[in-house]
Amino acid sequence: MIDQNSQFFAILTAVGEAKQANATALGQPWTFAQMGVGDANLTDPIPNRTHTRLINEWRRAPVNQVRTDPANPNIIITEQVIPADVGGKWIREIGLYDADGDMVAVANCAPSFKPLLVQGTGKTQIIRMNFIVANTASVVLKIDPAIVLATREYVDTQIIEAMAKMDFKHSVLVATTVNIVLSGIQTIDGVLLPADSRVLVKDQIQSKDNGIYVVPSGGAWKRSQDADASVEVTPGLFVSVEKGTTNGDSVWQLVTDAPIVLGTTALTFEVVAGRTGIVAGTYRSLTVDKNGRVIAGTNPTTLAGSGITDALSSNGGVLAGPVQLTENSRVYVSPGSTAAWGLGMFAGVPAAIKGGVGFYGGADGVFKTAFIGLGTDPWAAGPGIRIKADGAVEIGGTLAGNGAGLYSVPFSALTGVPTTLSAYGITAASQDEAEQGSDTNKPMTALRVWQAIAAKVKQATESSFGWVQIATQTAVSTGTDDRVVVTPKTLDFRLSQLLIQATEAVFGWAKVANQAAVNAGLNDAAYVTPKKLRFGFLLSLADNGYVGLPTWMGGVIIQWGYTPATVMDSDVTTSFPIAFPTACRSAIPQAANPAGSLDLDSGPQLKSISASSFTCRIQNYVGGSAAPVGFYWLAIGH
Repeated sequence: MIDQNSQFFAILTAVGEAKQANATALGQPWTFAQMGVGDANLTDPIPNRTHTRLINEWRRAPVNQVRTDPANPNIIITEQVIPADVGGKWIREIGLYDADGDMVAVANCAPSFKPLLVQGTGKTQIIRMNFIVANTASVVLKIDPAIVLATREYVDTQIIEAMAKMDFKHSVLVATTVNIVLSGIQTIDGVLLPADSRVLVKDQIQSKDNGIYVVPSGGAWKRSQDADASVEVTPGLFVSVEKGTTNGDSVWQLVTDAPIVLGTTALTFEVVAGRTGIVAGTYRSLTVDKNGRVIAGTNPTTLAGSGITDALSSNGGVLAGPVQLTENSRVYVSPGSTAAWGLGMFAGVPAAIKGGVGFYGGADGVFKTAFIGLGTDPWAAGPGIRIKADGAVEIGGTLAGNGAGLYSVPFSALTGVPTTLSAYGITAASQDEAEQGSDTNKPMTALRVWQAIAAKVKQATESSFGWVQIATQTAVSTGTDDRVVVTPKTLDFRLSQLLIQATEAVFGWAKVANQAAVNAGLNDAAYVTPKKLRFGFLLSLADNGYVGLPTWMGGVIIQWGYTPATVMDSDVTTSFPIAFPTACRSAIPQAANPAGSLDLDSGPQLKSISASSFTCRIQNYVGGSAAPVGFYWLAIGH
């Protein structure tokens, strides 16, 4: 019987516990699909983990909401709406089924009768089950909105959450201008905050603490409901500011890029619209921020004030870069009125003139001198040309020609013109300097040139350079004149006389015979080298050895040796130390008699010969009984 001591609760069934364990350990998704209600046959049921079904289930339908408890993330909240036209039964037990159709959670509840409309009353009833799981990470919080009913609370929550995720937030009363303590009632930007005011906090030293806050009547500030979760604080978030001396009637934007983790990511807000303090009017110079807002305006009256740096003012200045005057372009100058004035183009600076081109005059305003020159006073003194008002031309400095020189100059009218080098201040070279040829600065007269040539052009000797004569062919052939030089032609002719073929009677040149000529022995016009003379010679002075004559001597090879043989009436084959290249022509064996016996009982008899070996028969003589010891042999071949 239900009374004040009755307990109502929800638990996972054994199947639910196993599926949660698998979902947590293996990362498998776990989806809650349906909720069933029953009347428990009008008993008072107690949930048990071993239950696999309700006692008396009379309705099963999809859940309309699955979510975690905001206050406790380990609590799963499932909900089902029973419409007004379903019922006529008691509700005492609740079961939650997953996508596989298994009952994974079971709960009891206070008895509640769900009437039908035909009974004269009806209601839409919400059935909600809360139960604890160890890990909600693998629970799929998903429903099918096409087949479920939604409560007013669910719809309102979804709308609020959707609006909270929008980039445009409800306006705030004020925005901070400096770092503040996020606690209690305070004055910000000239405005005393009432309780529940919304404030844009944007200037915290710890930028992660920036955001939209609500001011409580006391204690720490909390983030506003529409900006207290990471999904609600997104890049590009806009918020308007209502009041404030500095930030009133402005709009601010969150410029931090995604991803944003609220309370961890630094949040940066920038103004995109609002007052800048500029009085309305017309300005010639404006300062614009990166968002296109005019933040300053002036009306300059000078080039510098307008930011123009590449123009000259009426008071002068510095001109950088070339100036080109085209056809009919002119620059006009007016005379001065002071006692001594000069105008034109000058090198240097006003305090240190280095030269110039221009005009000079006095207080009467008359152009008295046109000048081009160097120096601190180019209009009056120093190197240059000055044309006077009376037509006189004054030249300061040396008059020199370059390239084609001076032309159309009336030299005949010039007087006092020097006629010698010395008159021009030029020192000519002496005879010693001309003959030695060591001076590179002084000019030479015609006499000094001939003296220099005579000093250098002499007969060449073995110890000194000079001129030489080409030898005649006779002089080259005799080889007695030591004062003339040989040409390639005369030298070639002489060599052709000397370099002739050597014979037994005449010295001359000869060539080395090749190996074929040496072997043939027919060429008497070439000489033989030691290498070709020895070609084909072989020698080994061992007990079993050989000697081979050179190829040009026929290549005859003689080989010798000793072959042991201890068995009578047997064949013994002996291999030559080297094989004869062509053939062995003879092999001569001789029995060995180391004991010096006068009679031998056996001896070798030649049986066969090849280029590499020969075979002997150890023949037993009549009546012989002593064992043989071996034989010496000699072979000839080529």
